[in-house]
Amino acid sequence: MNHAQPYEEHIITVKGTLRWLAGGGRLILLLALAGALLAGGLQAGKQYKKAQAQKGLPDTIEKEVKVKVDEGEYYNVKSLVEYEEIVKDKQEYLDESILMKTDPMHKWVGSMFIFEEPETEEGVSQQVQVHDTAGLANLYAGKLREQESLERLKADADLKEQESYLNEVLLIDSASIPGTIGITVSYYDRESLVRLMDAIEALLTGQPELGLTIGEICTLTATRQEPNETVDAALLDSQASRKADVINYQNALATKFSLLTDAEKEYLELYRDARNEEGYEEGQTLTKTKTVKKEDPSYLKSFVKSGIKGFVITLAACFAAGVFIYTLSPVVLSTDSFTDLCGIRVLARIKKEKDMQEKCRMVADLVADRKQNDRAKLAVISSRKELLESPVVKCLLQQLAEGQISVVTAYEIDKNAVESGRLKDITEVFVIEKVGKSKNRRIAGELRTCSELKIPVDEAVLL
Repeated sequence: MNHAQPYEEHIITVKGTLRWLAGGGRLILLLALAGALLAGGLQAGKQYKKAQAQKGLPDTIEKEVKVKVDEGEYYNVKSLVEYEEIVKDKQEYLDESILMKTDPMHKWVGSMFIFEEPETEEGVSQQVQVHDTAGLANLYAGKLREQESLERLKADADLKEQESYLNEVLLIDSASIPGTIGITVSYYDRESLVRLMDAIEALLTGQPELGLTIGEICTLTATRQEPNETVDAALLDSQASRKADVINYQNALATKFSLLTDAEKEYLELYRDARNEEGYEEGQTLTKTKTVKKEDPSYLKSFVKSGIKGFVITLAACFAAGVFIYTLSPVVLSTDSFTDLCGIRVLARIKKEKDMQEKCRMVADLVADRKQNDRAKLAVISSRKELLESPVVKCLLQQLAEGQISVVTAYEIDKNAVESGRLKDITEVFVIEKVGKSKNRRIAGELRTCSELKIPVDEAVLL
């Protein structure tokens, strides 16, 4: 320290911190190993308890797992399922519809007329009224297309197709003769067509109350033509159009499915089933039951895995604690911390009395060589009085005296005016402090006093 410059407290350096931590590496390593053993042992103990609790349980267990998607993924899945239902309905029509089963080049068609004949009382003649033939056709058409009527026609005609498809093969219209309607029926084979026409005739002629004649009770009679085989070009075009439409929908559905993420596909499987369940509420979270195999506990694996974690965590905690202690410690922790704090070169660190003579001689020789042509007076100072009375300091003073170096001692010079007065005519100060005992604050006070007295402090010995 140059006597022309005021004392400035130095900062803690990373290098000094790491060197101090390295000095305690053995202790840190032992603590880290202890942390590893503790963590590994605790985890192995948990595995043992888990294994004991699972004794007697089946090899596989059912486990509920929640599958959750965000709002965008949910609506992607929902729209795809709705699209699937559209494709399913269209494909079902292709497979089940009577018209789609009919060969347009060999379509069987039959027709029949239903007449309304008023009944008269015996001996009394009545005039037949002119009826609303369009209304009559609508009446019969409505009757035939009722669900109950369609179910009866399917049963009476012994048909395989769903009754709803019968609407496509029934054409009911008014005839030119008042009180008469025409019915045209088509089918893909003659036998089914004849049975269906028989069922229609039986259904209508057995219900005279369907007549529109006001004030009359009517008898319904039917006449019909023999079925004939025809070619229907319009049906051929319609079938081709419907098949192409289904293919387009299927391709679009495949594209939609390919764009789903893995999470959406997993949610899709659950959503298809859940939406058909009673009481299902739309939502972004579904629960699935997963069959998992009971795991045999691996004590070694658990011990090693948790031990590594424990080792790393303990090591990091020790490192953090060491940095905290080194940075905020009130006492000198090492040669590096002393140098960082004071900016003074440490000539020697004397830890043991057996090294005392050798190291004191080395220090005395270094000082003597530097002071050989210098008449400067040297002072040995310390923040602790007992250090100046220690065997090491006495040995050092003796060695310096033998080298004909004039030395005075002083302690607590920042607090004791008598001691600081002993530094009169002193041109250089030598510091003696003890690692783990000497306080940084007191050392700083000593050095600050030397700075105020303009006495340079260049070297130190640590005990």
